[in-house]
Order: sequence, then C-alpha cells, then structure tokens
Amino acid sequence: MLSTMRWLAAMLVLAGCTSPDSDEATPSPADPPADNPAADLPYTDAPETCESVTCSGHGTCVLGAGKAQCACEDGYGAVGKECLPCSAVKGESVNLPMLSIRGTFTLNGAEAPKSEYDAAKVSLANAAHGDAFLIGLTSYATYDVSVLPGQYELRVDGASAKTVPQNSFGLFGSYGVLSDVSEPIDVPAATVKGALTVGGSPPPTSPSDYGRIYAVNTSTNDEALLGATNLASYERRLVPGTYTLVYRSVAAGAVTPRNKNAVIGQLVVKPGTSVIPIDVPVASINGAITVNGQPPPSAPAESGALLLREGKDELLLGLTHAQSYQANVVPGTYDVHYRLEAGGVAVPVNTNGRVGSIVVSKSGSHGIDVAALPLSVQATLDGAAFPDSVSEYGDITAESAAPGDVIKLGTTRAPKSALVVAGGDYAVFYSYKSGSLVPGNTHAKIGVALPSAVAGAAVDVKTAKLAGSFKVNGAAAPTAPLESARVHLRDAGSADEVFLGATHLQSYAVRVIRGKYDVHYAYESGSVLPRNQDAIVGEVTVASSQASYDVQVARTTLKGSITVNRKTPSKSAYQSGDVFLVDPKTGASTLAAKTTHGQYDLGVIPGTYEIFYAAEGGGGEVPANRWARVSCASPK
Repeated sequence: MLSTMRWLAAMLVLAGCTSPDSDEATPSPADPPADNPAADLPYTDAPETCESVTCSGHGTCVLGAGKAQCACEDGYGAVGKECLPCSAVKGESVNLPMLSIRGTFTLNGAEAPKSEYDAAKVSLANAAHGDAFLIGLTSYATYDVSVLPGQYELRVDGASAKTVPQNSFGLFGSYGVLSDVSEPIDVPAATVKGALTVGGSPPPTSPSDYGRIYAVNTSTNDEALLGATNLASYERRLVPGTYTLVYRSVAAGAVTPRNKNAVIGQLVVKPGTSVIPIDVPVASINGAITVNGQPPPSAPAESGALLLREGKDELLLGLTHAQSYQANVVPGTYDVHYRLEAGGVAVPVNTNGRVGSIVVSKSGSHGIDVAALPLSVQATLDGAAFPDSVSEYGDITAESAAPGDVIKLGTTRAPKSALVVAGGDYAVFYSYKSGSLVPGNTHAKIGVALPSAVAGAAVDVKTAKLAGSFKVNGAAAPTAPLESARVHLRDAGSADEVFLGATHLQSYAVRVIRGKYDVHYAYESGSVLPRNQDAIVGEVTVASSQASYDVQVARTTLKGSITVNRKTPSKSAYQSGDVFLVDPKTGASTLAAKTTHGQYDLGVIPGTYEIFYAAEGGGGEVPANRWARVSCASPK
C-alpha cells in the first residue's frame, strides 16, 4: 500500500498537483536520456537568473524556460554560459535558447478586420541571415510563437487585402526578443490615392494601351500595386514610408511608354490619408536603324532587336529589318543593346551586345547605327593543332563586357567566324565536350580577341597532364562505389571547373589548362567519408606539362547534443527543426541532424562552420525561425 501511495504521489508531482510542502522528490520529465551526449550544463529544475552571466562580453544572457543561456554574436559560439570565438568551439552541444512571444494584433490602434479576405501576414525578419517566418495573421487578432532570441524587423504582407496594408514585404518596426515577450503589435496603414496621368494628360482607357504603377522599396524588394493607368486613378493602403515609383508597361499602344521597369519618381506615404497625383512622363522617339552605316536586310529571317536599358528597366526599341523605329519611352539615359533574333550572316550574332547610349529628354529623333566586324579565333593545343576528331573537341565562345553576351565561334576542330558588335575586346573561352586528349575544363578563359576585318586572333591553349590519388586521412579512399565523393578543380574567377573523379576510384588522370585552382570536395554517399556538400580541401597550381597532385581529404568527427532551453527536444515529427553546418568559404550547407534526434554525430572536414537552425514543423516546442544562426564550431 505504501509503495502504491508513493507512486500516486509521483504522478501528482508530474501533473503539478502536489503541495509545495511535499517532501517527495520532483522528477523532471524532460531530463536528457542517459544515452544522449551531455548538455553544456547539467539540467535541473531550479530557477536560474542572468545575474553575473556576462557571456564573455560577446553575447546576451537570456532566460528561456527559466534557464540562463547565452545568445552569442556572430563569430562566437555558446559553450555553457560563455561565448567563445568560433576557433575555440571544437564541437559542443547545440542549444537552442527558445523564448516565447505573444500578444495581440491591431490596425492603426484599433481592432483589425476579422475577415480572411482582408488579412495580412505578420512576420519577423532578420536581414543579416535571411531569416523570415510567419508569426500570425491580423485577422486572428492574437499571436503566440516560440522564437530564438535576436533583433528582428516586423514585416507585413497583405498584397490581396483591402483595409490592412497591401505591401508584399512592408517593414514597419523592430521587435527585440531577449526574453519572453508579451506585447501588442500595431500594424500601421495609411491611405494614398490620386489621379493617374500620362505625359500630363488623361491616359487612354483602352486595355490595349496601358501600364501599371507600383510603389517599391528597392532595399527589401517590397512592392505594392498602386493601379493601372487605364483606370485613371488609384487608391491603396500602405505602410507609411518613402517608396520608389515604378512604371511597367502591360500593353504598349499609341500613348503609354514601352518601359518594363522604369523609375518615374518618389512617393512619400504619411499616416492618415494623402492625395498624391502620379504622372507617367513620356517622350516619343524615332529614327533610322543602320548596320555599319547602311540599311540592314529587310527580311525578318535576318534580323536583330534593339533594346534600351537603364538599371533594371528594359524596352524593345525596334527590329533591324524594319530599318527604322518609333517608340514611346520614359525620358532617361539609356544604354542601347543589340540581340540577334534570326539569321546572323549580315547582322551581328550577339545575344546582348552594347551598341552605345542615348539621352532622351524630350520627343525627338535618334538614329542608331550598329557597328559590326568579324570575330574569329584560331586555337591551338600546346603549340599544335587540336585533334581533328568528332570524339576529341571543345567549344570556343567569346564574351563581351555586357552580361550574358555570348558568341559561338565553333569548335576546336571546326572554328568559325562570326559578325559581332564592334567597340571592344572579347574574352575567349574554351568548354570541354568530349575526349581525353583535350582539356576537361568547362569554362576556361584562354585569351582575348578584338573584332577585325583583317585577321583572326591566335590563341594557344597550354595544358598539362595532371594525375594523382584520392586519400582520406592519409590512407587510400574507400573503394566501395556507395562510399564515394566527387572532386573538382574550380577557378572562382571564371566559373571554370574540371572534374577529377570519384574518390572510390582512388586515383585520377586528366588533362587541364594550366593555372591555379581550388580543389573542391562534394560528398555523394556512405558513412565513412566526410558529409560536406561542398568544401575546399586544397589548392593546386598547374604550371608544367606534367603535374602530380594527391587530393588529401581530412576527416574528423563532430558530435554533441541538441537541446532546446537545455532540455532534450520533442521527439514528435510535428515539433521538429533541422540543424545545419554552413561552410563560410563555399556557402554550402550540410544537414547535421534533426532536433528530434537529440544529438548529432557526423564526419566532416576539419575547419570552421557556422551552425544554423531551420524549423521544419512546429507548434511551440521548437523555434519557428526558418534560417537562424545559433552557434559555430571548429572541429580539428
């Protein structure tokens, strides 16, 4: 009977029903299990305070579930109640100091609409790490979320709403979380309205001649549709602030500009209601189109497009086979670009060649001439001709300074000349296609060529036979195909890459273009090899015709416990998050474990890693953050 009573007493303690005077010991249902790696500090139910906890001067002490924990600044990781430099954190437990935030939503100090059709999403965002997560809808009136400590910005998204702000990423204040918080969030909304005009006159009402006007915050990519010009007026609810006005053509006709993303002014939205008319400035321009001073072919089968560009804005000016153009545009200073549409014999083949620039301040005539010259490259391989074989070759391309302007100049076995926009040098690139006698580089810069009607550019590609072995911790790599990784050489400056081989083959031999490369390792499968998704494991300079380089992959073990407020996390799949290792050199992330595992244990390449957390599913027992830095580690 006595043992039964003690059992009942223990159950009452777990339920929180015992008297404070009870002399029975109180077990903790959330104590870490015996087989779980130890947390930084032993867990007890005794309440703690942040008194005298300095976090080494590089973090903030927070109380989560009554436990004092350090939230460390970037460059430092939590070890117990200290924030140590990442280089000193060898691989400790990863603790998530979770705090509770709750409160009410209001709109301009009053109750927000209850309708799901007039609701805005309210989120917390941390721009430094790209973290953003939903905390509630204004129509729900309240919020209650578990989060990691930090300084956040309040974000509202009510793009399809009526009364609440219609921003897509409206920032309206800050929200500091250094303790459990209970406070209201008031969403500000102001009304802005007015007439829409084009060139100072009422716009066409036709659906075949109109554009849309947006209020944009260029620093956050927030934007809100204000209205369409063919409606002649607008009225919207926005977060108060300063916006850039952007015009985007939908259907260009006889009146409205063709611009796809033109800045037309600034909009200052103040609290309350503001009446602000918006005018879309417009200029009508026209002129002749020539190629090398002569009318281009009039056949659509031999034609290119002329485009005007300013910042992120672009518009089609006309097609060369029309031999002239007429367009309505927003006044501004534009670069003129050329893009091949069809043919490529009598007109340049560029995909984005810069022709020149024009200044449009008012309606008028601007003739545009496309200067063009032949471009050709004669490439040789180590001073001799490239192999004349359909199974041994690479592509030759040229690129101008304009982004995305790529000209195909044939292959190493069948080079060809191309008519291109003149006016500057072109970088020449080689890209491997097939064979073992030609270099395996995917995008190697091999020289510079200048368009010329006289002679092509001669480029000799200097290569080397590079060979070596794959080793892991000084020994030969495992030979099992399911225990393997891929190794590449990369030149970050040109996005060039050479595949050396799979580690389970234990050795490699490739032909590469001489130069300096980083050696990259990427895990494929297995339990022995490091799990890194993309890590730099060395550097090699290939300077002679024969070179040897053994790829040395070091492996160490990184392990520890995963806790939430220094307790074992929930094991429910509906209350879980992922812990990632992020390589700061490559930006690649590697999944370490799920919080439900309560621990992590994986092979990695020695180095320094940032540790990030991302919620997967949660209802309050894990933080709601979607991408938050929580610590770091430098396993040796």
